[in-house]
Amino acid sequence: MVKHEKSPEEMDRIESKESIAGKISFKTIFSKMNVVLILVVLVIIFAAINSRFFSFQNFQFILKQSAILLIAAVGGTFIILMGSIDLSVGGVASLTCVASAILANYHANYPFAGGIVIIESMIIGMVFGMINGLILVKGKIPSFLVTLGIGTISGGIALLLTGGFTVPTFTPSFRWLGTGSVLGIPALGIAAAIIYFIGLFISNRTRLGKYVFSIGGGEQATRFSGVSVDKIKLIVFTMAGAFYGLSGSLLAARIGAGSSKAGEGLVLDVIAAVVMSGTSLTGGVGSPARTILGVLIITVLGNGLNIIGVSPHVQVVIKGIIVILAVFTTIDRSRVVVMK
Repeated sequence: MVKHEKSPEEMDRIESKESIAGKISFKTIFSKMNVVLILVVLVIIFAAINSRFFSFQNFQFILKQSAILLIAAVGGTFIILMGSIDLSVGGVASLTCVASAILANYHANYPFAGGIVIIESMIIGMVFGMINGLILVKGKIPSFLVTLGIGTISGGIALLLTGGFTVPTFTPSFRWLGTGSVLGIPALGIAAAIIYFIGLFISNRTRLGKYVFSIGGGEQATRFSGVSVDKIKLIVFTMAGAFYGLSGSLLAARIGAGSSKAGEGLVLDVIAAVVMSGTSLTGGVGSPARTILGVLIITVLGNGLNIIGVSPHVQVVIKGIIVILAVFTTIDRSRVVVMK
């Protein structure tokens, strides 16, 4: 029997339709409009409880806080769109946060030290992302196990580098990336906007984006159509690692120090933001365009709970509940044959 190979043009048409269908056929309570409604309700509630929430200074704080999460979440979105999961984001962000502080001090007298540190941190993140991808595709090990291990290793390296202490940095050009602004717009917000639009471009305008949706919608079918699924997975995990590295580096620039605990809680926040905004954990459904809404909800929720005096430990419980509810309402049970 002769196997019919689809031409690249046919694949493009099919994958484009799958991509568009994935974006417009999502029918859960976490639709785009309802996510916006949730965000508006949260803002109204916290503003009514405490007037400080509605201050300009607090909105600036929310923008800076959400910028770092958004950068990491864009990378996490592509991973989840493939039907995989990445639990290494916290460890990689912690390591690059520490490495950035050390490198910023080392490059303190260099011109454009901040830019150099950012590039180096993204390279570090890419290396760990590539390791994730290689072990996943070559070892045939589930992504959550691979990334859990790599996250633990990278977090352990961060702890070894610091000995449990923070590494302060005062390099002006590097600190400016976390505290400076351009025409009143925080540099962190500009960096997040750049990554966000890069994510949109990759998702909507490139073959890589189409293949990500295709893999999430049906990996075996995509493989049979001639697409190198392993190569796409390796590229996406490497790209996500670069975004995690950038988020960790900007976090160090913002707080003025490298900490081995900087990435604690980031995994939960990233998964919650991505899934809550409509990207299904089963893959193939969602869009980086929606991720910003989930990021804002998580950031506003955390910020509002802090302002009204809710314990950080209680906040973790609340975020955990949100993740469970988001997964429950977004997972496509028709594609789950066996629950293990």
